Amino acid sequence: MLALVTYWGFGYVVTPTTFRNPAFVYELYSFAFACVFMFVFYWRIAVHLATVVKIQRSNPPLQGTPAGKPAAPLS
Repeated sequence: MLALVTYWGFGYVVTPTTFRNPAFVYELYSFAFACVFMFVFYWRIAVHLATVVKIQRSNPPLQGTPAGKPAAPLS
């Protein structure tokens, strides 16, 4: 949503009278937006993967059995 607002509204806020080079400001903003988005994306991926690992470690039946050992019967 923020990208659409930026695309359509950036020209109204950043004009040649407010900034000397609006194209450069747009490039800087796009770069910063991409960096922040990438940071938040990978941070959330790490949090969710840590949650999956925590759930798997807390529930032994979900873990695989070592090779050669029969699985314990479920009751």
